[in-house]
Amino acid sequence: EKMQVHFDVRWSDGPLRFTGKLEVLPQALPQVLELAMYDDYINYYGFPRELGFIRTKRLLQQEWHGDRLIEVIIPRVSLEGCAAQFRVNAVPGQSMLSMYKQKRMRDHMFILRGRLSMLDNRALVELRHRDERGNLTVAFQARRVKTKHSHAWRVGFTHPLSAFQTFCILLALHTGELQQQPTRSAPSPP
Repeated sequence: EKMQVHFDVRWSDGPLRFTGKLEVLPQALPQVLELAMYDDYINYYGFPRELGFIRTKRLLQQEWHGDRLIEVIIPRVSLEGCAAQFRVNAVPGQSMLSMYKQKRMRDHMFILRGRLSMLDNRALVELRHRDERGNLTVAFQARRVKTKHSHAWRVGFTHPLSAFQTFCILLALHTGELQQQPTRSAPSPP
């Protein structure tokens, strides 16, 4: 039986508080990982909003097994802060991800695309979307950097992403790395 994996993300900044969830969805294909971003169910409607979906697809290449295509599908947000609303299970079978896959309601979504690749032996990710004029705009950029004690990420993001969505993208990258590592089997009993 497969476990359901999710991350609870809590944000507190003085009087501002936020709770969200990043959930790993069941995999239909081994090379595709899909994750859902939700906000807290304690809101006016009594059930959480879908804050987006992250899809990664592993590319099989000789030089580095970690190359992945990345898509981030989020509700459309205007510069003034008005956002499209998608509710979890409000209408069964009508999630933002299912509508995206059916090519429906895309005018209410931002779709960011990019690739995780290697540059100078360090991971690099850049996600772009088309603005209202059709120009490609970088909305997310992250690069793995070596520090004294670990391998950290240097991250930059802008509209239409929120800090929560940006953090979830980084968690998704890390989750994808974990899935690529060989699984350790339990030692055989003597």
